[in-house]
Amino acid sequence: MKRVMAATAGLLLLTACGGSGIRPSTAAQPDRVVGTSTPAPSPTPTPTPGYTGPHFASPQDSMRYLAAAWNQHDVAAMKPVTTPEGRAALISMYSEATNLRLDYCVARAGQGDYDCHFVHDYPASMHKTGVGHAEFLAGPARNPGWYMTLFVTCG
Repeated sequence: MKRVMAATAGLLLLTACGGSGIRPSTAAQPDRVVGTSTPAPSPTPTPTPGYTGPHFASPQDSMRYLAAAWNQHDVAAMKPVTTPEGRAALISMYSEATNLRLDYCVARAGQGDYDCHFVHDYPASMHKTGVGHAEFLAGPARNPGWYMTLFVTCG
């Protein structure tokens, strides 16, 4: 049973830009939009002794850090706030996105994580105007506090 659950979780993580990523919860309790400066509603786990990486009190702080690291092409800085699969999907965005910025995060009702929405510019080589959009899930973690658990979509 554990192997089936692990395999299912792995398949979910591999659906990144294919359009078949997860969707926000449809639970009866409505989702709550959280501004980029509003702290997380739940207590932040305390860092484990010996951990020396960044720690974030809110998913918004973590996602702003992730966007800054991505914009600087700093894979080492992305590691503490991404899964390996999510990081690979982010790196694949470089050909179609520049200047990634957090727009907002929505608490997913009953899930304990956040659906975070980003905007980005397009590289000049694409000859596109306007802004693109990306969506990632941010989940709680003892360290670094919050991190990107799933790359949902880009475009």
